[in-house]
Amino acid sequence: MHNLTCFDMFTCMNGQYINKNGVCDGRDQCYDGSDEIDCHGITTNLMLILLGLAGLVCVILPWIMIVVCCRFYSARNSAYKQFS
Repeated sequence: MHNLTCFDMFTCMNGQYINKNGVCDGRDQCYDGSDEIDCHGITTNLMLILLGLAGLVCVILPWIMIVVCCRFYSARNSAYKQFS
């Protein structure tokens, strides 16, 4: 997997050395991108997609609730007959 040397350094596949804190952080510090190989986690793009979907749900769900409640209220009130 990842080759850590000199306690705080990571050796890239191309021989470049970077700080070990740069490994699997979602940004390529190695010129060949080898510091991000075999990393598991949520990428920035995936995080943005998930946040967008969550925002969409937060906007649409209240509207659905309002429509359902209004229809239920309307149906309930139409069932009552007024006395004349």
